[in-house]
Amino acid sequence: MRWIVSLVIVVGLCVPLSAYGSPSRPDAVLSSIVDEALAQTSVHWTQDVFNGRGHRRWISDVNTRSGKQWGYFDFPFAGGKVQEWLVNGVVYIRGNAAGLRDAIPLNKAQAARGAGKWILIPRRDAFYGETSDGLTLASIVGDETASGDLKVVKTTVDGTRLIAVQEQGGWEASLAAPASGAPLPLTFDEVLEPGVTLHGTFSKWNAAVKVVAPARSTPISKVRSG
Repeated sequence: MRWIVSLVIVVGLCVPLSAYGSPSRPDAVLSSIVDEALAQTSVHWTQDVFNGRGHRRWISDVNTRSGKQWGYFDFPFAGGKVQEWLVNGVVYIRGNAAGLRDAIPLNKAQAARGAGKWILIPRRDAFYGETSDGLTLASIVGDETASGDLKVVKTTVDGTRLIAVQEQGGWEASLAAPASGAPLPLTFDEVLEPGVTLHGTFSKWNAAVKVVAPARSTPISKVRSG
């Protein structure tokens, strides 16, 4: 999963605002949300990044040990499409040449050779870390957690009272929670840099996620070496 930094997350909580304690304790608010999210079994996750050149979109269904993800990209490789599966500690990736070059550092010849095939990436491979990121519940929650110098701000959005944890300076990240509702993240937004914005959603918490390894796959070593 690419384009991950500290994000804006909007969440619903089934506890009153007073349960968080003093507004001067943003770390306690943040910990409450993270702990609640990590206590779940699965989530449907999306992320959209926009800039002046186009749009990048990721769609994922993950549980605590495995996941599947689809990516669609206008930039930097126009028309890129890719799928990534994590099954039993192994990543399987399939896409067109543009999608493979976006997801893993392949050159043109390597990407053309691997296009349309399921490619197997074992845990020991150098590409494993970046391709497995975002394919489990814990990695998504970790990636989508605000950090840095935080403050707490109370606000109201569409008539719903919220308490927000906002990152001060640097990235425009914030974590907000309504006073009642399910204690789980719903949406997140952030300005990654001037002219580049990110929007994401969490939904379908604890829905069944089944991921099965492809019947046939090609080791990444063969794609690299020809």
